Amino acid sequence: MQIRHHLTTQRAAPPSDYPGPQRAARRMRVPKCKTLYSSLLALLITCQYGAAAAEQQRKIVLAASTEMQKSLQGVWLGLIYDEAFRRLGYGFELLGVPAKRASALADHGQVDGEISRAANYSHTHPNMILVSVSPISAQLTAFAIQPLVLQDGWDSLPRASLRIEYRAGVSTSEDELSRRIDSAYLSSVSTTVLGLRKLTFGRTDIYIDSEEAVEQATLKPEFQSTKIHKVALMTSLPVHAFLHKKNAALAAPLAAMLATMKREGRIEAYRRQALLQTNKAESNE
Repeated sequence: MQIRHHLTTQRAAPPSDYPGPQRAARRMRVPKCKTLYSSLLALLITCQYGAAAAEQQRKIVLAASTEMQKSLQGVWLGLIYDEAFRRLGYGFELLGVPAKRASALADHGQVDGEISRAANYSHTHPNMILVSVSPISAQLTAFAIQPLVLQDGWDSLPRASLRIEYRAGVSTSEDELSRRIDSAYLSSVSTTVLGLRKLTFGRTDIYIDSEEAVEQATLKPEFQSTKIHKVALMTSLPVHAFLHKKNAALAAPLAAMLATMKREGRIEAYRRQALLQTNKAESNE
């Protein structure tokens, strides 16, 4: 009994280099601290990277009229700005809405800007910032059914003898015509197709719109047998994007990117691509 008791209660002596229980515990805690520190550091880096990536991938939404969005010019500009914003690290969307609503959305910062306006647009829309480089130009042209003879330029239009119509939302046309044409002889329509129909039916004498929009619309079967023709070029104006003032810091980098793309020949390449896309869309309708 005594021997058994001695065997069950006797403990083995610790080795001579044993550091003791407190020091051993401290040694065991060090790896845990290192692991926790490493985990927190990795989490911080991940959060910072994720925030930067989220900022770079923010989508820029520019507005245009619904009709313009689907036109050759709209498709062309959409391709141009999609690449420009992608190179700057942003996503891009071209939002098509009625022309006046596009202005209202942009003015109030509900979209990031507008894709196609004349250079003086900010004179009447002070919340909008000009992107100084224009990738393309638009020709505002007068069309007719009658065999009219007019000189180029706004001043060639008679003040009160011909019924003149333009597409609403084209601010240059509205400004120039309202100063020159008697209100009884001036009207506007919401779409190019409606303007050409009224011209075809003899309800107007002259219709003014972008040459690209009219050329695309006259591909429709209803206009192919008509005598719609160009009678005068009103103006050729550079087309600029405008950004809401909340995006003012983006205007200069975007202008520089557009200039770079011009030098690289990307603008003309996208014109050819836009022609293919719009022709294909017309053939599928």
